[in-house]
Amino acid sequence: MDKYLQRGDILVKEGSHTVIVLTNGENVTATNSYASDVPVLHYSVRLPMLTRGIKSDAVRAMQQLLIAKGYSIPKYGACGNFNEETEAALLQYQKDMNLKADAKCGPDAWSALLGLTGVG
Repeated sequence: MDKYLQRGDILVKEGSHTVIVLTNGENVTATNSYASDVPVLHYSVRLPMLTRGIKSDAVRAMQQLLIAKGYSIPKYGACGNFNEETEAALLQYQKDMNLKADAKCGPDAWSALLGLTGVG
């Protein structure tokens, strides 16, 4: 099924990993996102507000998205710790995307990072 996944898809396996897809699969086209035999599930997910000092898998996901978009977190990378380096990368991303530049990853920043809006 991974050949039908699209950038921004979120895969959740209870008791295991959560994955955010960063590239389209080989069978995804601009006009037909999924083959008709592939079930499409839609979830409503509330992503947490992230601020400096938080340590979590959500922070790691945000860091991975920032890195994938070209924002450097050179010292620690996607470590899951919202540190000074992560704060600087997020703040620059928010400025570049004309979002409220407050270094908090809330609904607008998540939406842009995940490509759910025209921003990002």
